Amino acid sequence: MSRRSSTASSLTSPSTARTTSSTLRSEASASVTCPSSPTLIDTVQGQRIAYAEVQGESRLYTARTMVRDLEARYGIIRSQALTPRESLEFIRKLLGEL
Repeated sequence: MSRRSSTASSLTSPSTARTTSSTLRSEASASVTCPSSPTLIDTVQGQRIAYAEVQGESRLYTARTMVRDLEARYGIIRSQALTPRESLEFIRKLLGEL
C-alpha cells in the first residue's frame, strides 16, 4: 500500500482514529506563539500549574501570571484553528492534490 493510500484510508476510517488534530489557518496571526498545548493541573492546594513540552524539553510553570499567559495564548491559537472536522476536510483536499 502506498503512503498516500495508507494515509487516506486512516483518514476515512474514524474507528481507527487515535488522535484529534486541528489545523491552523494560514491567515491566522503569525505573532501568536505558544510552547505547546499546555497541560493544566489544579493541585489540591488550589494552585493551577501548567506543564508544557517543546522540542524535547519539558517545563513546569507555577507562577500564576505565566500560567494565565499560557492559557490565554493557547486559547487564541485554538480559536484561530480549524475544527477537527474542518481540518480533516482540509487534509483530504490536500491529499487529493498530490
